[in-house]
Amino acid sequence: MMVSMLCYAKRDTKIIDEMIDYLLLKQMKTDGGWNCACLRHETQHSSINTTLSVLEAFRDYKHYGYTNRLALLEQPNQDGIEYLLRKRLYLRETTNEPILSYVTDIHFPIRWQYDLYRGLEYLASINYRVDSRMNQALDIVKKSFKNGLSKAGPKYSGKTHFKLDKDTVIKMNTLRGLSILKVYDRALYKEYVSMRIID
Repeated sequence: MMVSMLCYAKRDTKIIDEMIDYLLLKQMKTDGGWNCACLRHETQHSSINTTLSVLEAFRDYKHYGYTNRLALLEQPNQDGIEYLLRKRLYLRETTNEPILSYVTDIHFPIRWQYDLYRGLEYLASINYRVDSRMNQALDIVKKSFKNGLSKAGPKYSGKTHFKLDKDTVIKMNTLRGLSILKVYDRALYKEYVSMRIID
């Protein structure tokens, strides 16, 4: 998350490159993802939360024009995406059950936690190719819409600097859902946009 913020702020390349090097060093060899718990104890399994945060950092590094480490990011980036896709973005590989109780809910503000909407938003933001392993997650996104609007959904706990009313949250989540549909279901996206529900 810090890499993304520093890239957005156009901070010094040397500092960001050092952080990228550290992230590359901490990638899990067993499954291709990342896990911040590796700083506290030995672990061989990645976390969907940490993995997506790292992938977003790599995306932002490229998006904001940083180039020194781009060649080194290609394979780790693909390995991280593959890790999420093996889980169909929200399911345990061993039991086929949701990884987290809240993983199928749409949240706003997003904060740091992973949910399948955030995972799909990331893939849409890099225009990642359609993959059949996304289908179940995409079906959940489509079902979250009613009359062209997505729902408000539950909130994550944490400090809130200003309160958003329910209508604003619905609009933000609708925009999030539309950003996914725009890439992965263009026809449905056009249908909802043509309804002109959001001002």
